[in-house]
Amino acid sequence: EVRGTDEHLEQFTIRLFLFLLSKWQDAAPVQKIVLALIVVGFPNFLSPLLGQPTISWEKSYGGTSWDYGQDIVQTTPDMGYIAIGRTYSNDGDVSGNHGGHDMWVIKLDANGNLLWQKALGGTAYDEGYSIIQTSNGDYIAAGYTQSNDGDVSGNHASGTKDMWVVKLNGSGNILWQKCYGGTGDEYAYSISEVSGGNFIIAGSSSSSDGDVTSGNKGSADVWIVKIDGNGTILWEKSMGSTGYDYADDIKQNSTGGYIVAASAG
Repeated sequence: EVRGTDEHLEQFTIRLFLFLLSKWQDAAPVQKIVLALIVVGFPNFLSPLLGQPTISWEKSYGGTSWDYGQDIVQTTPDMGYIAIGRTYSNDGDVSGNHGGHDMWVIKLDANGNLLWQKALGGTAYDEGYSIIQTSNGDYIAAGYTQSNDGDVSGNHASGTKDMWVVKLNGSGNILWQKCYGGTGDEYAYSISEVSGGNFIIAGSSSSSDGDVTSGNKGSADVWIVKIDGNGTILWEKSMGSTGYDYADDIKQNSTGGYIVAASAG
């Protein structure tokens, strides 16, 4: 966590700097030397306060293997944080790894102290890219899974990856989980809550079967999936070209539509 520039201190510094410069013309030679030293040295003296954020705290989380963070949001009402990524570890801060690497969710207090952690997945490879706190205080996480055991059920094809969405309660216990996709590979990179208590997911798909009924244009397409509060698909759209296309983020706009940030191959 870092703290940014103090606006009032910055305004004070600019005004003082301009005041010193205004005295230059009428100053005696010795006074000019003093003013020059102040003008040259003052910005350097204040630069740690003005231009550089200060670290309030920093923490490392994980075990003796590789652990990665992908997303973090502040939570209410505790003003703590919820973070998501993946972990290969099963020691240190990590417990309950199912095999391969798991989606890893950690809950922190406002000072970065670990309150709880959950390794989610199966015996293959699972990862989380996006997490939010829902309007009712639960959490919903999105990523992908190659598993079909452990916490995961409903994967559409053995050895391939499905979009994986997991709803957790405030203690990190699974309320429900859903796999979305077909016989190709699907990834969820962003999830947002939208009007009506529904959710919108953005990612990619290389399937043209299963849940992907809108067709596939090429190697991989941008895939947008809207689900209700229980994870049931309301609609899905596959968009792209004959290259590799994927969506990184999606948000609902003020008119009730959606805006997507994506890459086109």
